[in-house]
Amino acid sequence: MIDRRINDPEIKGEHIVEQSKTLKYHNNLVKLTLDGNGITNIDVLSTLENLEELDLSRNRGLNVSPIQHLTKLTKLTLESCALRDIQGLSHLTNLIYLNLNGNVEVIIVPLGQLTQLVSLYLLGCSLISQQISSQNPTQQFEIKTIIDYSFCSLVNLKFLDVSFNIIETITPLQYLVNLISLDISYNRIKDLTALRKLTNLEVLNMSQNSLADITPLQYLIKLTKLDSSSCQIYDVSVLRLLNNLQYLELNENLIHDIVPLFQLKNLTELYLNSNRITNFASLLLLEHHSNFYKFEFSDQYEPTINELKIYLKIQRIDSSTVLLQDISHQRKQINARVNPMKEQISQCLLNLNNNHLQFSRNVVSIFKQLEAGESCQ
Repeated sequence: MIDRRINDPEIKGEHIVEQSKTLKYHNNLVKLTLDGNGITNIDVLSTLENLEELDLSRNRGLNVSPIQHLTKLTKLTLESCALRDIQGLSHLTNLIYLNLNGNVEVIIVPLGQLTQLVSLYLLGCSLISQQISSQNPTQQFEIKTIIDYSFCSLVNLKFLDVSFNIIETITPLQYLVNLISLDISYNRIKDLTALRKLTNLEVLNMSQNSLADITPLQYLIKLTKLDSSSCQIYDVSVLRLLNNLQYLELNENLIHDIVPLFQLKNLTELYLNSNRITNFASLLLLEHHSNFYKFEFSDQYEPTINELKIYLKIQRIDSSTVLLQDISHQRKQINARVNPMKEQISQCLLNLNNNHLQFSRNVVSIFKQLEAGESCQ
């Protein structure tokens, strides 16, 4: 394969270990992919001094020391290689993109020297957050890999993923003021204070943490996408200040009141599944409040007929102004609860004429129990 493509500046390897020795003759290569080839010895790569992009993912047991000679590299992918020592990477000062996802024992301290990095991916690397002394920076390496203040020098980072780790504090990240996308999901974080300075953030995933207090988010006014699912959040009032939000996930929290979300005029996707919302009318009103094309919610609250009446009276909208394209109402128990409502239904007739309301089948099942007639006063 290599011999046939000797003049090709890009080579993708597939079961090519036996031919790897011929790589040294390809010093015109700028891009090389050897993903999943069972390679452990990459000494031959040290001669490919013109390489700019290299992918060695899923080659377990690699010794990456030879890579230190490839100083023109701007993009390096070493995903799931069972790496531990990456000291040699500190010489690759032109790196813009580095992916170390899935290396559960990797020691990340050398990354502090890669000051040109724009994108850094450390998903599932068993990172912990522990401040270490400069006098003995390797003291804790035998326990876990450490996310520490070596991050302070990575001021050019715009994309950072440290999800699926064991991080408890994100204090070292406060210096990464140029970040526009940050994923800290699936960790053990309790305090978001460090995010106050990351005012350029546009995308934030902080799901699956213990973040009852989200007030530091008020400073992130550029946010357009926020995932705060499964964070034990009960108060979302601070979110009303994030006027640029377009996508918001709040699934599996402890939220009762969603009225503050009414102020998010640019919101197009909202997910509120599995919360404790106690005002069904406000929930339904929210469906038409913004330019939603995706709206999901589920709750255990049984709406009263009065609440449905309020909703219908307010939401008299012409068909030409319908904004909803997709409402996914996941109230799975609503059909089973229709019968207990019959007595209330008989006391009140609702007028559904001249409305253009879009509901999923579950919600429509409520109104099938109603007769068309004069609106309740």
